[in-house]
Amino acid sequence: LVGVTRRGEDVLEVPAGAPRWGAELIAAQIDGLIRKQAIRSAGPLIQGFVSIGMGIAGAMIVTALHRKALRWGLSALIGAALLFWLAVVGWYRIELQLISLPYGWAALALGALAARHILKGKPT
Repeated sequence: LVGVTRRGEDVLEVPAGAPRWGAELIAAQIDGLIRKQAIRSAGPLIQGFVSIGMGIAGAMIVTALHRKALRWGLSALIGAALLFWLAVVGWYRIELQLISLPYGWAALALGALAARHILKGKPT
């Protein structure tokens, strides 16, 4: 691997680290590919199942806590969002696959809003 290493050319300033030459960054990517440790997407099927599951989880939380104070429902939804974040980080660390956090969080919120809307129309 040959790259330019003249001062001020083909250099990337890495936050909280030493400057990296372009050739070093390319070498790191090639090394990861050879070791089969390249970061990849989890794929649309897994992302779809995760989003559906998060939507169902949001609806279940609102359904289970709909007679409680609003703060309990919000706390439970925030807790579920944080647990999802931890699960995504864990999945990434183990499998080197990316799962979209925004899609999961949006599905959680939409599931909760849909359940709240449905329960609001039912007589108590």
